[in-house]
Amino acid sequence: MHGLEDQTRWSGNTGSMSVQPRHRAIVSAARISPGMRVLDVATGRGEVAVMAALLGAEVHATDISEALLAAAATNARVAGVRVTTSRCDMRELTDLAGRFDRVLGCAALHHLDPEGSRVAVRSAMSILEPGGLALFVEPVENVAWFDFLKHLVPGPNGRPSSLRRKAWSVWAERRDDRWMSDAELLTLWPRARIVGRVGLLQRIKRTPLIEDIDAWLLTHGLGRFAQASVVEYQP
Repeated sequence: MHGLEDQTRWSGNTGSMSVQPRHRAIVSAARISPGMRVLDVATGRGEVAVMAALLGAEVHATDISEALLAAAATNARVAGVRVTTSRCDMRELTDLAGRFDRVLGCAALHHLDPEGSRVAVRSAMSILEPGGLALFVEPVENVAWFDFLKHLVPGPNGRPSSLRRKAWSVWAERRDDRWMSDAELLTLWPRARIVGRVGLLQRIKRTPLIEDIDAWLLTHGLGRFAQASVVEYQP
């Protein structure tokens, strides 16, 4: 059986997959044990699904993109683990067979509008085993002045500088995602709590000093510089 230590193999790019701090954060928060049935919704290239399978879980991954599902299946084969896949909208999970101990979603809800996010969480809760949990890690709004500075320079996914006003307007209209907030995440289901954060320093090699600095930043609200929150939903 593969263990958590095997996930170091995925710290960089392997094929089309790149494990990021947010992937590690949600898998850690999920407390996955061997034999659990885990569903990874909006799996993308399968980073979370593969990590869960490496921990001994029985993993099923869904996405609305056939191309991404194919990539996830390929990455699972490369990792030497079994992940079953199927095309499914995360708002319609009741169409899946069986129930799950964990339903996980990484950067999934922010592609939906507020009502769609609520429907997706409700759908996830409906297919949990007794005692099961649903967890999502989503990008949260940053401090306003930090966002202003960040947007002055071009970013990922073709984001232009905000100084190029026409190009910025076109990009903003075409984007299919949004920033969420802890407050919104906590209103999507009655029993919800924030169980983890991906802070500004998460991309730096972990040392006791970095851990202490990151904890201080998160405590004082400064750790929300362009990162994410992990939310847990309980039945």
